[in-house]
Parts: sequence; C-alpha cells; structure tokens
Amino acid sequence: MSRLLRRLVLVVVLLGGLLVAGNAVATHLADQVLARRAEQATGAARATVDLGGFPVLGHLLVQGEVPEVRATLEDVPVHGLTLEQVTVQLHDVRIGRRQLLEDHRLSIEAIGSADARAVVTQDELSAALGHPVELPGRGVAETDVLGVPVAVQVAVEDGDQLVLQTPVLPLLRVDLGIDPFLSACQLGLSVQVGQVVATCAMDPVPAGVVAALAS
Repeated sequence: MSRLLRRLVLVVVLLGGLLVAGNAVATHLADQVLARRAEQATGAARATVDLGGFPVLGHLLVQGEVPEVRATLEDVPVHGLTLEQVTVQLHDVRIGRRQLLEDHRLSIEAIGSADARAVVTQDELSAALGHPVELPGRGVAETDVLGVPVAVQVAVEDGDQLVLQTPVLPLLRVDLGIDPFLSACQLGLSVQVGQVVATCAMDPVPAGVVAALAS
C-alpha cells in the first residue's frame, strides 16, 4: 500500500470515528432534553427517551426528521392512581431545523403517528381503592366483601376512563386522558396477571402529545 493511500485510509477512519462520536453525543443530549420535558409534562418519577435511526445527527441536520422516538416513563401519577409505566413510540418526528441550527434548541414541530401503552399493577389499583384487588389473569379481576370473593369488571368508558365496578357498586373511575401521552386516545384494555394494560394508536397525533415534547 502506497504512503498516499495509507494516509487516505487514515483520514477516512478518523472522519468516520468523529462522525460516530458526534452522533453519539448529539443523540445523548437530545435524549436527555426530551426526557426532562416528558418528566415535567407528566410528573413521572423517571423518564428515558431514545432517538432511533442512525445517524441521528444526519437526520436532524439534513432531513429535520427522526424516524423513531421511544419514550418510557415510570411511576406516572394520574388522579390518585400511579401508572407503573407509560411507553410511547413516536413515528416520523419532525424537528425544527431553524431552531436547531440558529438557536441551538431542540423543537418538535409535528409527529406523524404514535402508539402508547400504559401499565397499572394490582398493587397500585389496591392502593387507589384502599382495598385489595386481585388480577389472576384471563381477563379476570376480583375483590372480596366480608371474605366473599366478588367479581370486578375492569373496562374503559368514553375512550379514556378506566373504570372498576362490581355488579352492584362502582369502585373506581380514573381519567387516564389527563396524561398528555394518553390524551384523546381511544384506549383498548387487557387484564393480565397482576396488571392492567391499556393501549392505543394515534394517527393523527393529538396536540397534547406534541406539546409535551415540543420545547
């Protein structure tokens, strides 16, 4: 290999290393900024955000769009009930290139579509009710009255209202839509072992979701 060719290879390797390092730094900083915004918008105890689509820096600067953003929030308070986890997968996230280049500020302008998933455990349901609730799975929920097992219906009403009730007595109603990542959602519900899982798909994405991460 000639000396010139060796130098060219070295330059390419160095530039590639700088690109990878720059991309990692930019991604880490953007993840942290969006995680802080998510915590502030929801009151979550912790939030992590992951930008997908390598190289993220290239997507931000050239296209002004990131193909995937995943936000995971833990211990999210909603009207006296704590959601163990809320996960949101955002697709086709458009970033304000002008704000990024001129003001060095990460601003989300639009989100193409999104999928959300919220988990509440039987322990949190029991704490909210002040009475034990059992979730043995297979769509079944139970409590007891004077030592007698009583079936509990777990359902969603009006799109985003989590409702627990016995055949004769309402037990709990929580507006999950107060969380910006679940706002304007038509939630589907699954009663699993030890937890209730609510899911929804958003297309278009409600303004509340965009605003929670916007700036």
